[in-house]
Amino acid sequence: MSEEKDSLIHALRLRFGLDESASQSVVDYAVSLSEPNRKANDYALAKHLNERAIAIFALVADIRGSWPDVTDLNRSYVLLVDELKKLYERNAELSKIKETICWQVFDVIDYLEPSKLYDYTSNVDDYGHEHNSKVNRLCISTDKQVPDIPAILKKTLSEADKNITAFTVELDEMRAQREASTKGWLIPEYILTYDDIRGVIKINGVYQLNKRSTNDGSNIDMLLTQALAKPNEPFTPILNDTLKNLSSILSGVGFDPTLRKLFFPTARKGKGIFWRPVVSRAEADDERIDTADLDLKLKEEGATTKPVSPF
Repeated sequence: MSEEKDSLIHALRLRFGLDESASQSVVDYAVSLSEPNRKANDYALAKHLNERAIAIFALVADIRGSWPDVTDLNRSYVLLVDELKKLYERNAELSKIKETICWQVFDVIDYLEPSKLYDYTSNVDDYGHEHNSKVNRLCISTDKQVPDIPAILKKTLSEADKNITAFTVELDEMRAQREASTKGWLIPEYILTYDDIRGVIKINGVYQLNKRSTNDGSNIDMLLTQALAKPNEPFTPILNDTLKNLSSILSGVGFDPTLRKLFFPTARKGKGIFWRPVVSRAEADDERIDTADLDLKLKEEGATTKPVSPF
């Protein structure tokens, strides 16, 4: 078989003017399609690519605060997802797996719509590991867990590794800068107020969340008015638009993931609303809510800060 492959590679180089690497890739792909273990290799390859896609998605989805530039990382994610879609389209056993995986919900990461991302991350315990365990079962059943990776895909994976490393380094640098900016002081508590007469939402009395006042009788006005009457207790809000999800209503007026975790730890259909108007520093820290960006914003707006004791 080796001599036949060498002959094919030589013929491709002569006939089409391909270099050795490109000729090798074409032959490897052709052989993979003709071999009886193609399905087995597809399963192993799907598992391998799923692991990489999950890692990239988690790297971005778990960020709380500002993001580094995601252009290169998004390119790698898109190329991996495109390859995975091909594998799933030609293998019914893969496409029939019921558990979802991140790339089936988000096929790009350069823009993750805030409310959709929040709904997804709030309703899943992982981003596709359970799904990939079912892929792994197929690998075990066909006795192939290490894939034969085509040369062109090896290049894509190598580029993905470089982009993951570069993104992680930049993210760590940004986090270090934020920590340095907030060193020596803290926001002692977070207070959410809603002036239902003027339709103004404020954090700590200084930072106005909504750029425009809410309209009387709008979904957000109805939600917050009802929340004012039921602090620190769960309730199901009565809204005009019952089809719109609660996280979309909140994100529409500026409640990003950090603010929703602080003030609306529960805000989903089927579970209703739990609103807390005041959250202490200790509570935020206990719940591991990253408030660094919010703290800087509040300080810039003139919010009360407290010096951190050196002891």
